[in-house]
Amino acid sequence: MNKYMVLKKLAPPALNPVEEIINLDYTVDVLKKLHKRYVEDVMREAGASRSEIMSVNKMAKIDLVRVLARVLTDKSLFERLWSHLSDNVKKVLEVVVWEGGAHDVRLLEKRFRLKIVDHEKKGHMIVATYLNEDFLIFKFDKSYSNYSYYSEPSFYLYLPPGIKKIIKGFLPLPSGYNITPVNESVNTKFAFTDQNHILTQIKLFWRYIRQGNIKFSKAGDRPLASSIKQMALYCDVQEFYNHKGLEYLRTRLLLDFLIVAPGDGFINDAPTFLKRLVGDFLNSKHMEEYRLGDLILHLGGMNLDHNMSREKKIRSSISKILKALPMAEWVSIDNVVSFALYRELFLDVVSRTGAHPYYMAKYKVGNYHRHERTFVIEITYKEIVIVPLLKAVMFLFAGLGLLDVSYGLPRNELFQSKDLEYLSVFDGLKYVRLTSLGSYVLGMTKKWEVVTEEEENARIILDENRLLISVEGKDKLKEMMLAKVAHKITDHFYKVDYASFLKGCASHQDVLNRVAMFKEEISSEPPPAWQRFFDEIVNRINPLKAKKTMAVFQLKPDKELLSLMVTDEILKQHIIKAENYLVVIESNNLNKVNKRLEEFGYFIDHA
Repeated sequence: MNKYMVLKKLAPPALNPVEEIINLDYTVDVLKKLHKRYVEDVMREAGASRSEIMSVNKMAKIDLVRVLARVLTDKSLFERLWSHLSDNVKKVLEVVVWEGGAHDVRLLEKRFRLKIVDHEKKGHMIVATYLNEDFLIFKFDKSYSNYSYYSEPSFYLYLPPGIKKIIKGFLPLPSGYNITPVNESVNTKFAFTDQNHILTQIKLFWRYIRQGNIKFSKAGDRPLASSIKQMALYCDVQEFYNHKGLEYLRTRLLLDFLIVAPGDGFINDAPTFLKRLVGDFLNSKHMEEYRLGDLILHLGGMNLDHNMSREKKIRSSISKILKALPMAEWVSIDNVVSFALYRELFLDVVSRTGAHPYYMAKYKVGNYHRHERTFVIEITYKEIVIVPLLKAVMFLFAGLGLLDVSYGLPRNELFQSKDLEYLSVFDGLKYVRLTSLGSYVLGMTKKWEVVTEEEENARIILDENRLLISVEGKDKLKEMMLAKVAHKITDHFYKVDYASFLKGCASHQDVLNRVAMFKEEISSEPPPAWQRFFDEIVNRINPLKAKKTMAVFQLKPDKELLSLMVTDEILKQHIIKAENYLVVIESNNLNKVNKRLEEFGYFIDHA
């Protein structure tokens, strides 16, 4: 046996995947401290060999790595380790394992009222921050969400993913893994229940939007605030709040959802219509233009590329959450959040890397507050993105009657935006409850048995000989249509003429749509006088046709030039009309006219 064979025989075996992770992520100093604090006692209790419980000063890093890997991957050894951990470490470990990702130390300390980091000070200045040795099993690092003079680093904890996955298999299911109805009575400042009223209103909302009553920003991507307000007032929308800045929240949620819905007609059976609409949305069959990221109203710089693959995953996650809700029982929103996180449901409306969403955070500097653009980073992603998204979704489906919600005014003690006491307008949500309508719409029950409110149904009478309309009774839908095509004389009497009927039309198709909608909403078989009126309206579309081959020019106020235009035999051949210093010339004759004018000293600039 030569010396090379001896070296090969004595070489330690290669590291397994967990050992590789520990070797890479933990320093020898941390490994020694972990060994002294936990590992040595665990191995001694388990009857380990002398080599595994020898003095830490005699152990090489590779030995420390292998022993710790055994403790973290062997269930019986891990259970012994668990018994040595303090209650505070156990609480944090459960959160880090089950919620995943990195966690802000400040939030963990506030959540569990414990101390995770220690600070080294010189006078009033903090010169170093380090991890309390009880928590050395975690990785510890810092990050910045902004880079101003006033910003301070955020310290965070995490576990390497490979180790987290193994430990997760050893831990019992945490409280909140399943959705459980609350035991105590629900008592908040506000509650919204609307499963019956929505069934009489949804058709009004749908028609109001489809009749072109919504005006958009110049970019064409957002409804104007004035349009949202007008819809709320006209359609008598029951809002979530009446407070300044929150008063049209439900209208906005419904408008954004309904305006991109398929426009192939309304099903008169409102529950069936909602079932189709919501089902198509959650299953991503339609409504590709709707973006769940738009519900994160407090964030700027989203730069959403509307990745439909991402959107489909999120819609699928939302469907799972909604279908896990027990019918007619209140559930805390915290339970909904934990249900989603513990099952690792995908809710990343914006990429955690590569995107730069931010909010205008409120910071206290001395006795003053300042606002600073603060970027969303990994350790704040849950609180800044996921939690507001889930709350917004609950409010959206409450607006559609699928859920009841119990809530207060929005308030957030951890994160605040601008001059507000909250980050997201949805921060006030406390509890949700699945309605019987929601259960039917989601396909959890097959029948809809709740009696809906009686619908308005006014009688519309068209005068046989004149363009006059009488209304008997009240009907918001028909009144809305009449307001677009007629002059209102009294509460029950309208007059139609060309100007009133064409008001607001901008194209040939607009006029045709107006006629079709009148027949659909008011009268499918109007009297002959009315049909003649509609025929005239259609036949008189575009009475002026642009002649692209013609060009109109204005002459200088030159008497000789005007005389030349009407007397010169060559120019007269190519000029169609010359009057009041205006001439009409066919485009293909322009060069001939220009050359002829140059012969009389009239130069034409061709630049």
